[in-house]
Amino acid sequence: MIAALALIAPAAASAAYVNPFTGATAIVGRTDMGVDLCLNPGDPIRAIGNGTVVGIQHNWYAGQPYLWYVLSDGPYAGDYVYVAEQIDHLARVGQALRAGDVIARYARRGSCIETGWSVADGETEAAATTGYTEGQATTAGVSFAHFLMSLGVTGQFELTTPKPQATRVKAKRRHRKSPVRTRAPRPVTRTAPNPSATAAPVPEPSPTPKPSPKPKPSPKPKPKPVPAPRPPSPTTVVRTGSGTTVTVPSGSGGYPQPNFGPTGNEPYWPH
Repeated sequence: MIAALALIAPAAASAAYVNPFTGATAIVGRTDMGVDLCLNPGDPIRAIGNGTVVGIQHNWYAGQPYLWYVLSDGPYAGDYVYVAEQIDHLARVGQALRAGDVIARYARRGSCIETGWSVADGETEAAATTGYTEGQATTAGVSFAHFLMSLGVTGQFELTTPKPQATRVKAKRRHRKSPVRTRAPRPVTRTAPNPSATAAPVPEPSPTPKPSPKPKPSPKPKPKPVPAPRPPSPTTVVRTGSGTTVTVPSGSGGYPQPNFGPTGNEPYWPH
């Protein structure tokens, strides 16, 4: 359907359809999923041809609505058209439309409007077929731009789509299925985990050095006992016959003890 739109002559299209911006000042913007246009607040947006309002999404983009309807007459009977974003005063869902009926008005605030081809469930045809990258022209958008031009809408339309990048597809290798071999299940033995094998070794605390023993004091030398002085032997003073006095120990009878001479056998008496 999209490829055929650019080939239909403007006269054939205008036979059943009208310019949707009749009585409005439309400034054409970029082409993406559809065509972006800016109008003046309150400007009418009209049904392109006879049809029925299918649905409304009240928060399609940035809190702005999306309305789509199906065309029932003309070359595009059965195709769906959407109008979205900066619109208010929307037609009712299920409302029958005649070509030129006002289906919405341009709101005071918003991001301008976007209009293009839709599918039955309300998704844009671009998103449903080729996919969409923000700001990029699509085949469905360019097709609708040509359709608006055939209805007398003028402006700087973007009519080219980016060239698709060639992608290489790797050839799949054919392989034969090998016969399935079954093996008897091996008994599974479970052992309790060894904590010493898995746990990291804990370093032992270094021993606290023992204090060095205090040197023992050397023993003081015991004082040697001093022998008590012997009491003096009792003596007796004896006067000899020559008139000398001699001290003799007591118990000797008062006589001096003889001393032996040098020979040891000659006693002599001291004088």
